[in-house]
Formats: sequence, C-alpha cells, structure tokens
Amino acid sequence: MLYSAGDDGIIKMWSFSGKLQKQGEDLAKIANHSKHNPAIRSLDIKKDGTLLVATKGGEIMELLIEDEIKTNIMLQGFGEGTILATATHPMTSRFVASGDDMTLRIYDASNKMMIAMK
Repeated sequence: MLYSAGDDGIIKMWSFSGKLQKQGEDLAKIANHSKHNPAIRSLDIKKDGTLLVATKGGEIMELLIEDEIKTNIMLQGFGEGTILATATHPMTSRFVASGDDMTLRIYDASNKMMIAMK
C-alpha cells in the first residue's frame, strides 16, 4: 500500500495500481488525534506497518491502523519551527525529524527520547 497526506490532516491509502483504497474517517483524520495544527507535514511507514506522522503543529505520532486506529503521541513541540520531514530507521526503533529551524534530530521511539541533534 501507498499512503498520502496533506494540509487537511487526512491520510489516504492507495493500491500500487493507483486506486484509492481508504480515506478520511475510514482510515485516519489526524484532527481527531492532534491537539495542535493537524496539517500533515511528513508521513513514513515503520517496519511493523505503523505510520509515523508529523504535523505542522509540531507533533509526531505513531498510528497503528487495524480495525480501529491506535495513536501513540511520540512528541509534542519541535523547537522554534515546523517539522518538515521524518524518516524511520529500517532496523531499529529510531527515527529522525528535521524542521525549518535547520536542525536534524534523532529520537529513540521506544523511550520517546531525543538522543542527538545537529
């Protein structure tokens, strides 16, 4: 599956042939889970299929999409600016986030701690 997301805070799921599979309330509307600006700035898929989502409001959350959506807030607030990108490590529980504050931050998702910043 492929996923897309945007300023409306809605995640859409697509087949590899380009057919829309699920969207909005059928999949995930971040406004239902976000406490700040729910516009999605970045989306990545972890090795276990969990989505790592970063919002304009500075939140990073994990979304496990099964019969119902399970949300795990990883981070609220991201320095001076907006998160622009996230990426998960393919083998560990680490992920990186970068923002318009010109930083790159490495986090350990298992303990929700930042372990490095450049």
